Formats: sequence, structure tokens, C-alpha cells
Amino acid sequence: LPSPVVAHPSSLFLMSSNPLHVIINQSDTPLIRRILIRNPTNIDFVVKILAAKRVIDVDVTRFLLKGNTFATINLTVNTNEMGIFEMGFPKIDVFARPFSNANQNSLREWVANDGMETEKQHVASLKLRMSKEYSARDTIIDLPGGAQSVEALEWGQKNGGPLDGDTHTATRFDADTVTATPFDAVDTKMFGTKEGQTNQGWNVMADWIKPMVN
Repeated sequence: LPSPVVAHPSSLFLMSSNPLHVIINQSDTPLIRRILIRNPTNIDFVVKILAAKRVIDVDVTRFLLKGNTFATINLTVNTNEMGIFEMGFPKIDVFARPFSNANQNSLREWVANDGMETEKQHVASLKLRMSKEYSARDTIIDLPGGAQSVEALEWGQKNGGPLDGDTHTATRFDADTVTATPFDAVDTKMFGTKEGQTNQGWNVMADWIKPMVN
């Protein structure tokens, strides 16, 4: 993964809510803006940035951001193209996934292909809004934002490896049933019924009372 310009902060960043808009002023020439993506956690994240291509050009869209560092992302905004969006503002979506040795294959596929992003990986959305208000050069986003910091991992079974290979060490749940007292001849005769015979109101409990044998 490419590495953007990364700086190490002297102290831990304070977590804050991420902004929703980037104010853009009308200009006949492309505007340059920056996004500072901060990672105040001890977790390494793989970051993906998706933007409206006809309006916004992002210099780095995929990168690894280590814990307790931040990255500077440069944006080039063509304000002349913003008028084609009638139903909403063009936006920048930031996604992130925690990095580990166990999920590298999944991350490679995720980085290489758009459309695999989920809400659990969504850090923030920044909508570009045309205005005459002051337009700040920098916009700050903190990880993980709305993304999760932990992912469930799927460990594949090796080919040819039986799933129950060690079950011979288990104890059968009925292993000690031989210690039960078997029915004797009296019990067998008492509870035995002929085919078609049903209980017609006789006292079942009375049959449990056995005569005492001296």
C-alpha cells in the first residue's frame, strides 16, 4: 500500500465528532484543499477514500495508517463541475478496516475493488457545499469514526484435515449408564401390556407398591 505524508504526534489526539461538510467557494480555477486523517488509537488501519471523480481528485485513495499517526490527503476540487449535481452535494466517503496478519488476503481484495465497502467500515462522509462563507484549507477526520475497530476472522480448515480428528478424546454422554438398575421380572410383568390394551382408569401408582419380601 502507498504511504502518504505521515507525522507522529507528540500526544494522543482527542476523539471528536467528524464534520459533515466541506465549504467550497466558487472559483474559475481548481481549488486545493486538504483532509487530515488522524488515528488516535493503537490500531493500524487500512484506509480507502472514494470521491465524486468529475468534481474531486484525491492524490492518495488507499493507504495504511499506523496507530497514533496522521496522514495529509490533498484534494483538487473543480467547482465548475459541481453544478451537474442537482439532487445533492458531491461527497467524499472515508472507509477503514483494522489491519492484521490474519486478514491480509481479505484486505488486498478490498483495496483493489470498489463496491465492497460496508457500513461497518464507514468512517465518515464529507459533502462539498458551495458557499460564500469562509472555506478552511484543512478538514480533520478522526479514526475509527463510524467504522468498527475489530473484525471477526474466518480461519479456513486445511485440505484433508478432518474436522473431528480429535473427538476420540471426548467422553460419551451415556458412558456410565451401565450403572443403572435394570428392570427385574416383576417390573417387566407389571408394566407389560398386550397389544391393543389401554389404561382404563386403573390406579397406575398402585402398581408401584410391591409386597415386602422377608
